Amino acid sequence: MDELPKSPLPGVPVEFPWARPGDLVLPRGATTWWRLIEVRHDPRFGTWLAVIEQPDRSPSPDRMTCALHEPGCLVWRPFSPTTEPPAPCQPEPPTPRTIRDREHPSPEDRLLRSRTGVEPRIWYVCPDVEPPVGGVQVIYRHVGELTRSGYRAAVVHERPGFRYPWAPSETPALSRGEVEPDPAHDVVVWPEVYGPAIGTWGPGCRRVILNQNAFYTFGSCNFFDPQPLPYQDARTIAVVTVSEHNRRWLEYAFPGLRVRRITVAIDDRLFTPSSQKVTRICYMPRKGADGANQVLHILRQRGALEGVEVAPIDGRPSAEVAAIMRESLIFLALSPQEGFGLPAAEAMASGCIVVGYDGGGGAEFMRRGLAYPVPVGDVIAVAARVEQVLAEWPRRPDRVLAMGQRASRFVRERYSLQRERDDVLGLWHQLLTSPSWTGSS
Repeated sequence: MDELPKSPLPGVPVEFPWARPGDLVLPRGATTWWRLIEVRHDPRFGTWLAVIEQPDRSPSPDRMTCALHEPGCLVWRPFSPTTEPPAPCQPEPPTPRTIRDREHPSPEDRLLRSRTGVEPRIWYVCPDVEPPVGGVQVIYRHVGELTRSGYRAAVVHERPGFRYPWAPSETPALSRGEVEPDPAHDVVVWPEVYGPAIGTWGPGCRRVILNQNAFYTFGSCNFFDPQPLPYQDARTIAVVTVSEHNRRWLEYAFPGLRVRRITVAIDDRLFTPSSQKVTRICYMPRKGADGANQVLHILRQRGALEGVEVAPIDGRPSAEVAAIMRESLIFLALSPQEGFGLPAAEAMASGCIVVGYDGGGGAEFMRRGLAYPVPVGDVIAVAARVEQVLAEWPRRPDRVLAMGQRASRFVRERYSLQRERDDVLGLWHQLLTSPSWTGSS
């Protein structure tokens, strides 16, 4: 058997829609990593084509194109640039923020003040992601709830000055170079996507792993070059997840591991139902684009899309997503692997008839009577169910709307912002007052 490629430079895996020049790419079936030069995205078909080259320093390196959206293609973002050697004169590294000469210190400044007592600080490590992404929004919401409740917490990004552009301005966000974690008192929260890199920043601190998608747990791990994941080492004080499917997955993969499940919220202020539905099918091409392309072509060939709008939702802020879903009749859920399945839950909250795959994590809310779950890969069953709903809509609109209303009530009550807030605050109260934290017996 050929040896698989060694792990790339220290960094983090990224999903293909967020790939950018300078990332490393392992094309499907390849055994070496390539450097990404250009990304060409066609939103009509949900395709991401990449121009890549061999990461050597020859005057004319080999180049080729590959499909980033193909299963098995991996994208890796190194923590430090790898494309060029350091320039002779580099600017000085950013210095930590100070509070001198400020009459009104920011939340970030208050976090960086001289420490008094043993009050812990909670640092949520977060990838530098610019497009709207549900998992990053969850991280910012956690930090927002903690700071509003008096905890010392902040989001920590990799690049100086970076901030998730869709986040509330009052949520504290810093970069790694601005923070010196205190191993005696601080806690670092790591998303699952960092894989073997979990714990590399603030290595002496106690840590919490926030695993929002169990399917990403081994995404950056090379089976033939194993690096232990810190899910069960002494410094990991909790592994937290957001669905029952994730919890069972993790507890089976790591025998003896106890995983805490908390609520992930739908923004029930934005995602609300409406009785004024347009005959429209919406979907998110970021995940399951190939399946959506097949389903829509089948429906067109059968003449089922006459008078039907089709709306791909790609790279839009939450308010725009909510507005599209609120008016849409049907949402296609075609991602085969989901830690929770937030888009499908948001569509149900908006009164859409959701048809497609539960992805594992969505099984707890994509129930019969509330949605139309279909086995993964059965595009014919998806198309047939969509065609049935489209045929019933003009004849029995009251019946179709009633199903959407039931789904909306269920998910808006079960996955509310208040439940998420209670779970997050309850988790941290328990962690920071437990005997293992305080040192009492």
